[in-house]
Amino acid sequence: VFPVLRRLPGDGVNNSGLIDNTTGKKKNILKFLHRLVRSDSIQKEIIQIGKDFTTILEVFGNYLYRINNEELKYSEMGQRLSEQRNHFAHGDLDKDFIGLSLLDLMFMENVIYAMQLKCYDVDDKAIQRAIKDLFRYNIDIET
Repeated sequence: VFPVLRRLPGDGVNNSGLIDNTTGKKKNILKFLHRLVRSDSIQKEIIQIGKDFTTILEVFGNYLYRINNEELKYSEMGQRLSEQRNHFAHGDLDKDFIGLSLLDLMFMENVIYAMQLKCYDVDDKAIQRAIKDLFRYNIDIET
């Protein structure tokens, strides 16, 4: 019914104007399918979060990973979380647990909290102080 949906990722269903040029029930179906098959991976999302929130989160990420003798790298974090999620989702319990993914999840708590506060237009320094207090970081926040 919708052969255009067989396009390669990156080709984009709406790049051809198909959704814009369709009406009624077919348009709603196309919009739903377009949202369903979007190509953003967890890794890409985490890399973008790193770019968007670096001024707020870098101090916490660097601290957390440094005390664990690791380096904060959003691309590697995204890869680990994606792989670990797939192991759980597909029942691959025989696969080794990716130890650093637990550290990644701990840091993601900071990310989620920062994103929520940013939605309410809290300024960056206030978000940093809130994260420091909530997660009991023993670090100085520049004011």
